[in-house]
Amino acid sequence: MKTLFNLAAIFATFAVCGCASVKTIQVDAIASPNAVCGKACAVVPANPKVSPNDLWFKETASVVAKALEMRGFSFVDDSAKADVILAVDSSLGSPENVAVERSDPPLPDPGFYGACRVPVRGRDGRICYVRAAMWYPSYPWPEPAREAVYHFAFYEKRLILTAYLNNGDKTSELPQLWSVVAVAHDESSDIRAYIPALAFAAARYAGKDTKGRVAVDIFGDDPDLCKIAPHASAESKSAEASNEKGAGKSVGVDGKYLIDDKR
Repeated sequence: MKTLFNLAAIFATFAVCGCASVKTIQVDAIASPNAVCGKACAVVPANPKVSPNDLWFKETASVVAKALEMRGFSFVDDSAKADVILAVDSSLGSPENVAVERSDPPLPDPGFYGACRVPVRGRDGRICYVRAAMWYPSYPWPEPAREAVYHFAFYEKRLILTAYLNNGDKTSELPQLWSVVAVAHDESSDIRAYIPALAFAAARYAGKDTKGRVAVDIFGDDPDLCKIAPHASAESKSAEASNEKGAGKSVGVDGKYLIDDKR
């Protein structure tokens, strides 16, 4: 079932035209009854092995903060002055090979030209043979269907936001307020390009409970998304120019597939 869903996502992406690129994000959020929103937050790495000064983390934290600020949150640099500690973690999963068998219709066989011997009677009455071109039609029986296996490499891009109440108690674990998991699963392995969409989708459910996983479609030309994406300025200008001309943008899929012909 998961394979069929993945393939449907691929073919649907190819079918979309005349609009901006769309990323489908799966979001799962949970919150405690005491969840608070809008209070001062400090962003820290969820992984203790990651330094707060790590450039990859700082870029991700900046995108997350901008997305949450649109939802009423505020941020401070000093965790001691924060009401909420927000732990952020992003990761790229290993490639997942998806193989699908499919029967393709046989290739058309209209026929071919070939040489044949044609008997010709000469002036002396004797028969001689000459070579002539002749059209040979295809055989009347159909060829069997071509069995092929299509291979797709999928990657899971994940962003996890977990908020803790900073109650000042150094001796015990901070109580958890809410947590949001945002996942994108497709052929792209560029998690850096997906962080804005993941953060944008996760921010919608910060402090909320989805009661399960929900699908969120994020459009690449969304003005709010362009505000939080660190590298979206050129893409945003290109999208605006395309909209002014009335021209849409076709959507492509990052990745290739291989075909193993069983025939």
